[in-house]
Amino acid sequence: MASPIPANINSESELMKNQKYASVMDPARQFDVLQNPDGTSLFFSIGGDDVLYATRETTASKTGWVKYDISSVLAGRFAQKTIAATQFAVTQSPRSTDSVDLAVVTRLNGNDSLFLALDVPNMPSTWENSPHWVSASFDARDRPEPIPFTIADVYLLNIPGSGVLCFADVIRNPADNSQVVDRYYIDIKSDPMWTFHPLPDNISAGSVITCLGKRPQDPVGGIYTFGFLGSNEDLIYTPAATKDRPFPESIHLRIPSDATSIASMVDPSSGNTFLFFVWPAFGAICVFTPDNQYDGAYAQLAARSYFILSTQILADTRNLIATSVAGRTVLWGLNGASELYSLSCPSGSETNSNAWSNPVPICYDVFQFAHYLNAYQGAANSILFAQTSDNQLTQFTQDPTTSIWAERSVLLPADNVDSLIDFYSYTSHVQLVDVNGMGVPNYPVSLSSSTGPISVNINDIYMILRPDETVQTSTDLSGVITIIEETQTLSGTVITVTVHVKDSPDIVEIIDPHDNACQRLSTITTGDALQAATVTDSNGVTTPLVPLSSVPLDQLGFAGDQFQTLLDIKSQLPVNGAAANARRGLLVDGALKDGALKDGALKDGPLKDGPLKDGPLKDGPSKDGPSSAIAESGGSWIKLLWGDLVRWFKKAWNTVKRAYSKVVDGVWHFIVEVGNDIYSAAIETVAAVVGAAEYVFHQIVVAYDDIVKYLGFIFNWADIKRTHLVVKNILRLSVQQVTNSITETEDDIRNEFATIEEKVDQWGSLPDPGQTIGQQEAAQSSVPSRNSPQANWALHHATSNLQNAQSDHDLSVPVTGELENAFNTLYNLMKAEETDIVGLVKSLVDVVKDFASLSAKQLFEKVAAIITDFVLNTAKNCILTLLDLTKLFVDAFFALLDAPLNIPILSPIYKDISGDQLSFLDLGCLVGAIPATVIYKAITNTAPFPANELTNQLITAPDYATLRNILNTSQPTLEQQKAYAKYITMITSDRKGNLVAADKAKVFDICTIVSNGVSFVSGFFVWACSAGKAATPPGVPASKTFRGISMVSYLGYVMPDLIGGLQTSRTWYNDLNWHITAISIGKVAVDNIAADQEYQQIIGPLSECALNVAWVVPAVGDFIENNRTESSRASFSANILFDLGGMLTPGTSEYLFPGETPGVVLAVQFALTVGYAVCCLITGTAAANGD
Repeated sequence: MASPIPANINSESELMKNQKYASVMDPARQFDVLQNPDGTSLFFSIGGDDVLYATRETTASKTGWVKYDISSVLAGRFAQKTIAATQFAVTQSPRSTDSVDLAVVTRLNGNDSLFLALDVPNMPSTWENSPHWVSASFDARDRPEPIPFTIADVYLLNIPGSGVLCFADVIRNPADNSQVVDRYYIDIKSDPMWTFHPLPDNISAGSVITCLGKRPQDPVGGIYTFGFLGSNEDLIYTPAATKDRPFPESIHLRIPSDATSIASMVDPSSGNTFLFFVWPAFGAICVFTPDNQYDGAYAQLAARSYFILSTQILADTRNLIATSVAGRTVLWGLNGASELYSLSCPSGSETNSNAWSNPVPICYDVFQFAHYLNAYQGAANSILFAQTSDNQLTQFTQDPTTSIWAERSVLLPADNVDSLIDFYSYTSHVQLVDVNGMGVPNYPVSLSSSTGPISVNINDIYMILRPDETVQTSTDLSGVITIIEETQTLSGTVITVTVHVKDSPDIVEIIDPHDNACQRLSTITTGDALQAATVTDSNGVTTPLVPLSSVPLDQLGFAGDQFQTLLDIKSQLPVNGAAANARRGLLVDGALKDGALKDGALKDGPLKDGPLKDGPLKDGPSKDGPSSAIAESGGSWIKLLWGDLVRWFKKAWNTVKRAYSKVVDGVWHFIVEVGNDIYSAAIETVAAVVGAAEYVFHQIVVAYDDIVKYLGFIFNWADIKRTHLVVKNILRLSVQQVTNSITETEDDIRNEFATIEEKVDQWGSLPDPGQTIGQQEAAQSSVPSRNSPQANWALHHATSNLQNAQSDHDLSVPVTGELENAFNTLYNLMKAEETDIVGLVKSLVDVVKDFASLSAKQLFEKVAAIITDFVLNTAKNCILTLLDLTKLFVDAFFALLDAPLNIPILSPIYKDISGDQLSFLDLGCLVGAIPATVIYKAITNTAPFPANELTNQLITAPDYATLRNILNTSQPTLEQQKAYAKYITMITSDRKGNLVAADKAKVFDICTIVSNGVSFVSGFFVWACSAGKAATPPGVPASKTFRGISMVSYLGYVMPDLIGGLQTSRTWYNDLNWHITAISIGKVAVDNIAADQEYQQIIGPLSECALNVAWVVPAVGDFIENNRTESSRASFSANILFDLGGMLTPGTSEYLFPGETPGVVLAVQFALTVGYAVCCLITGTAAANGD
């Protein structure tokens, strides 16, 4: 069979909750972060277990992070005694991310030891094997070693052109409460390694702020110290003490008495350092440039603005860091209110206050943080890690194009099956299809983002997408790529999917995840529409979208107008999600200023260039600005980047008077009025448009969860649970009926085959469906929600986590004399028929390779010419002999159904929505019930099984007879269905509330529709299970849990056959179909329980072929009598494809068909299985539409 050729990409995106099988990394006592060569993060931490870890962000992995213990190896230096890592320092050259430098302090019996690992290659093998640690034992000349030896702090800095600078502070006398420290410069290449570093006066541990640096005139570098030296507060710089200069002289830098923190920053080009300090009382950050660091030097003004003065954001800043990479300088500060703020300027503009952005709070309630500037591809965007007061560690990544901050947890591989991370996401279901709309499996696909970098999960694998490079992946077995992007806002990322097709143009699809959200937003662009809008929660409870008692009607009208304006703006922006002005370096283009105060210094203060004129803003709001009235009232116009404005909203939203969109200087801006001031940000991307809509919603008091309910998708678990329980009871009672009646099946089959020649004679009068199978398959594109992420959610998580499922259930069947006899009898028969069946399969392979180009009639006529003799002469004996074996396994199948099953994501969610432990049967039903409910509701706008007494009867029916009685008589005709549809709009019960008979007729139709929906998804689930079993090494069976899941997935696969068996008025083809279905259920049990290779390679495949040859008989008989509706024609196609797939099973056996044939047959089988599934979908959809 030729590989399918890609013809199109179908995609649908949804804002919805999603989940990840992972665990959140534990909080750390100390952490820092560096950068990997590919721009990802390298996170170092010491937690409560006193171990130093390197946690590496790793693409193409399940969770995106791998954690390595890199300090416990040092126990070998101490006779394997348990050591504790107490602190560490890490550094990296600003010119290269290919290596890192580390220092760690370990403690044993109260004594500290220092180890260094310098110029360590930054590659996975380093962390997997632990870096090579060099002992830096205390060996200072003429300095006694304190006992115990306690290192208070260790400092490390990589200075380009000079090497790594290392200092340590050691408690001089641990018994002295003053905790005075001695400072040492450490060079492991020197002898001694430790050199005493004199200071002008005593300092105590924790009383000063220290950072490393280098002036142009220093050969090595030195150390800055700010705080109390003795009794005086001072800022000094002391060059490193070396053998050549054992007593370096400290210099004093002039700094105001109310300055609060310092930070040094290496200039990547020169290797010299800038030194910044925070001066909250003056509302400024000041800087000593490298050439302005001499004794008595004054600082220059770096950043000062009206925003800083009015917000007092610098107040009590005690932690400051500074970084310069790729042309951008960034400062991060943590103030006394635990607000983490950031400001930046283009490199080289550090002393130009107009070049600095405003310091906007990015995160709140922060306890500690670490940061780096992304040097990869020159992006210069910030990567931030913040641990908040509730011990939550979050990674923030700023998009260099949109400025939007993405936030997510650091996720590690899960530590137990119930580990589940729940988050809002934009989830995109992307399917590569051929000309018939059938998925193209395992095909290479390229992905890139319009902005970024962004972290996404692609088919449950962590990846990072960027604009300037593509990520290569492949479609799954169903031709699908599932892309999940975590979000805490309405903003997502536009993704481009590119498929290369030989000798044809590339297929390109731009996926804007906001499309569905914006389409729904377009329905509420008036006050009346907003007033009428409702949302439904996961329990099916409907409430108004807007709490009308809290919002005036005129405000609703204003909000509706703003929504329309934003949609109009979106239509003018690039569809690929890029910024309107196509800038790549938004973050390094310079600041958006609000009229910064002029540079200079206080007359007697520590600034260099004279007094600062502390007056009104020099430019103020522009004449065509957003609000001249506010300008007249003395306010100011403060311009921010969009992403920074969003972060500022997190805390300041309650102070907002009004927010709206307006053109300023020819560019659309989002305007926010706060007091007398105006804050604004340009709306230059699609992500900014939908982000702005979120804050319009906030103005009318709509919470984020309710926004998602309206613009996105929330599972209505009440509806789904009812469908699930109905399906579960039907399947459970059907298997129970198979178990109870299997011994009676033999006589029935003999009777049904008694007139087999008469039935085969009718095959010549088979009607023509009028369409090829490919044309029928193509109809799936018109099925609502078929490609939606929500319809495919359960299947995605089930197939992604099959290998992680766990159960203690024992699948084994006792080996008895009866079992051995049945096995041997079937073996002898199959060996006798082996030659004929192998020949039959060889002929079928050639016939069915291009089945999509044939109608079901044409395909069957070709098949009939091959199988007729087998049907007439052999099929009955094969089925009856197989029956003797399968009836010994059906009890094991029934026992499996209610056995507990733990599978990631689905088990805990099922527990949450139902209160029950997930069972094997629950899994199969849930995977089918979710899409069946979603698609049915999309077609009919109602749930398949409403909360009424009839549904309750279906759920609680105690036995098969009761269930059949509830469903009443045979399936109604099309005319009856239409009559019922008209009647049901008038009355659904009699005056006493009893259900009318028409309800019972209708429910059989619904069960039929739902069964086809379940079968549609189960087709893919069955194949995923088959592929998983096939992937195990030869002779090694899959786990019992995996095989148990494979068994229950089959029940959903044949659910339409089981529904047919519930008719009380049945024809011969109904009866024969039921009996063969019953045997097939028993055979699935044998296939998954019997590990014998003779069975797996010979008996099982040969008997599967025989069974499906016989199964054609009732399918044809049914279609000869029922062929007038689209649903009956699609059902016949489905049955033929199903049976052909089973007939080809011997071709997958390497024993029966050595060489390349098994691979070819597996591909054909897959196409037939998927074709069956899609035809089931078409059958159910047509029935739901009355055809």
